[in-house]
Amino acid sequence: MKFKKTLLPFLFLSILFYKTNNAQQVVADTLQPHFKKSLFISQAVTGGILYTGFYNAWYKDYNTGRFHFFNDNKEWFQVDKMGHIYGSYHFTDLLNNQYRWVGYSKSKSLLLSVAASNLYFAGIEAMDGFSGGWGFSAGDLLANISGSAISALQIALWDEQKIQLKFLYIPSPFAALRPELLGNNFPSQLIKDYNAQSYWLSASPFAFMKQDGWYKALQLSFGYGANGMIAASASKQQELGFSSQLRYRQYMISLDIDWTKLPVKDPKWRRFLRCLNVIKFPLPQLVWAKGKPAFEFLPKY
Repeated sequence: MKFKKTLLPFLFLSILFYKTNNAQQVVADTLQPHFKKSLFISQAVTGGILYTGFYNAWYKDYNTGRFHFFNDNKEWFQVDKMGHIYGSYHFTDLLNNQYRWVGYSKSKSLLLSVAASNLYFAGIEAMDGFSGGWGFSAGDLLANISGSAISALQIALWDEQKIQLKFLYIPSPFAALRPELLGNNFPSQLIKDYNAQSYWLSASPFAFMKQDGWYKALQLSFGYGANGMIAASASKQQELGFSSQLRYRQYMISLDIDWTKLPVKDPKWRRFLRCLNVIKFPLPQLVWAKGKPAFEFLPKY
């Protein structure tokens, strides 16, 4: 599954560095050249380590030496594409905060973060293009660009993410049917089991008001996911003997929380709350699936 190669680095980096710096604060002028140089060096070294790891873990035994395309746009009800959008969105936002912190202007930080994010993900897609196990996916590339654009547009307009992309994972029973494909433990299922994933757009109408208040933390959230996917496509699922399992999309509406808008002043806690904003808080939701609505007090897979 190609998506795991884009999500894994983001999850790793977000745990360590995600928005640890306030974009409105910068290092001292005398230190900016040093920090800028250090940032570029660390990004280059990190990228080299990640690409080397990817090659040895996924590509080494599947390198065909011939670039080719692979159309996976109809697989997994496009949940994997939502993952690409989500990862690129947050990666661009992360990089923008880093560039702002070391002293780059808003416009230059924006250009650098978009360029660096898309270059990183394009490199992965290029490696896929030479792999016999996958192939270059134009759909993945478009999803990566879209996620970066969503982040960049909001930075340009508001200098913050008023409309946020979030992720929710609820374990599904389908991974047990094909653990080699959907994962055999929590870390692998988190990345591989698309039945267990849902992606959300969360925003507060109060975020567009000038007045400050705790109510800005309240968000309305719209989610998308799919279920019953034991294989990438319905034809493959039927071939494997799971034709009786219904595959379907589902759409959700729920409330959510923007943790950064809570009246917390301690910098350490504020950084921690920023990290929480990548995840959709599991609140009751209204679900539309299989042609009918349903209310779930506790979110289900």
